Amino acid sequence: MFDSKPFFSIIVPVYNVEKYLPECMESILNQSFTDYEIILVNDGSTDNSLEICNYYKQKDARVKLLDKENEGLAETRNKGIKIASGEYLIFLDSDDHLEKKGNGLSELFNILKCKDVDVLLFNLTPFSVKSNGQYDIYKVPKTKNVNFVGNINEIFERRLFLATACNKIIKRKVVVDNKMSFPKGLLSEDIRWCGDILKATLNIKFYSLSFYFYRKNREGSITYKTSRKNLLDIILQLRENYMSNIKLGLGVNRFLDEYYAFYYLGCLKQVCEHEDFSLSEIVEKMEPLKQYLSCSSEKRIVFFKYLSYLIGFKNSVILFRWFLMRLQ
Repeated sequence: MFDSKPFFSIIVPVYNVEKYLPECMESILNQSFTDYEIILVNDGSTDNSLEICNYYKQKDARVKLLDKENEGLAETRNKGIKIASGEYLIFLDSDDHLEKKGNGLSELFNILKCKDVDVLLFNLTPFSVKSNGQYDIYKVPKTKNVNFVGNINEIFERRLFLATACNKIIKRKVVVDNKMSFPKGLLSEDIRWCGDILKATLNIKFYSLSFYFYRKNREGSITYKTSRKNLLDIILQLRENYMSNIKLGLGVNRFLDEYYAFYYLGCLKQVCEHEDFSLSEIVEKMEPLKQYLSCSSEKRIVFFKYLSYLIGFKNSVILFRWFLMRLQ
């Protein structure tokens, strides 16, 4: 037990990642800032992940460990939230790692202590490790002339608010007070989680720091391939928010509307590209939610909205699929 509450609770879901977990853990323990707890939640791993978790629990008193049966990423994160006692929560997937110079956590702490922040966004940096051990960092578009953004309007104008829990530090009080949780049993659960953030608070800032490094295309990762279930779960989350908006009325929270509009069009693109979705199924599942197209001024969304007005939703999907096939 800890004598006082830590500033950060770093929640690390663990499932069959014996190959990657040590790198993940060392990237935390090597940070110069030390006022944190690490919450390892083992989701019924069948490899040596639990043994590695126990090693780090014995090595450092800041490490807490919960071993449970397999329930999936969403519920594993939820169990971590319940254990957490820190002022702010960080979600770190166990096949990813933090920046390795060791100064990132200290920088983020200084921002959070100096400013009134409910949610702090930072940069995600993709990487991969080739079969020969070569470590490759992918180039990502850098935010031009931006170090700190404290205005929610500018955050959305620059498209800095992404549907991922991993590029956000969130005040635990916001999560507790709004009874936030990840939707159990769903893939792409971050879409609803980040939507719920926008419902809970708009006190969101951005700090341009390459703090989080995420592994691309790891075989066996749930993000390795966009499956049919993945896309059906996205549609379900879009539908749930849409039904909630019918009760509240669109326009109550324009940032929430813009957020879901963006992921509606993204989902439509993916189902149009996916071989397991027929034209009739796409129209059946996506047309009832087409009001999302009226929730954003983003050019691609506006274009598809007017196209569907002119030639109908079904014909727009046909044209969209043809266009996407030509690009392949």
